[in-house]
Amino acid sequence: MGWNEWPLMIFTVLAQCAIGAYWFCAVAVLANAGGEHASRRLEKMMLLIWVFVGIGFLCSAFHLGSPFRAGNALIRVGQAPLSNESLFGPLFIACGGLAWLLAVWSKAPGLRKLLLAAGLVVSVIFLWAMTSFYMMSTVPTWDNWTTPFAFVTTALLGGAALANVLFKMAGVSVASARGINFLLVTVACIAIVLAAVITINVAAMLPHIHSSIQAASELSPDMAMLQTWRFILLALGVGILVSQFVKKNNAPVVAIVVLCLMVVGEGIGRGVFYALYMTVGLV
Repeated sequence: MGWNEWPLMIFTVLAQCAIGAYWFCAVAVLANAGGEHASRRLEKMMLLIWVFVGIGFLCSAFHLGSPFRAGNALIRVGQAPLSNESLFGPLFIACGGLAWLLAVWSKAPGLRKLLLAAGLVVSVIFLWAMTSFYMMSTVPTWDNWTTPFAFVTTALLGGAALANVLFKMAGVSVASARGINFLLVTVACIAIVLAAVITINVAAMLPHIHSSIQAASELSPDMAMLQTWRFILLALGVGILVSQFVKKNNAPVVAIVVLCLMVVGEGIGRGVFYALYMTVGLV
């Protein structure tokens, strides 16, 4: 993977973590999980989600050569996946950001719920647009079912970890909101299994993908080692997450450790993803 892919790697991982965290947090707020006060604190804590998305978009803008070219990506909305991504990303921020601002001001609770619900829909479209950008028929290593599932898996694993941090900081504890915390842990456990299935399938597909000058199996010689480290980090993260739930440990510091493990682990996985780039032609 070249240095030019780093901005995209950071963008996709952080944005997908933010999307997943938004799913958990929006559901928790709409369900009033943990009680009125905890739910209101969680709304305000969701600022961290927009920080993640903002950093991601800033990095992606540098991939264009200059951040000032970012506006050009909107030229073909409805036709080009990049344009759709560039539209629905800011729309996602607008829905959630306005809901957060109203929460800070303690205004319009009905409108806040409407914006949170709209944000759920827009976030799914944003993730779909992000995935569509990589489903290119000229890149056989990406143009298969593993790409969208890998992106969703990152959203679920990273999102669960980020939401867990916000839950702990806001007081949406296991004792006061067992249901949403159980959902978060269960989704994380399912997601790591899905990640393993995806990785095994990618490894099985690579020997069958080649062009006249390139073999996909030779693109990432360190893939096995990198994926091993990735799953060590992810397993540690999920293990600690489960332990926090079982022991009703509400320490934010522990949750932050889990988030770091998940983000680094998925960052390694995304690095392998970009390293597997190849085309069907001679380039």
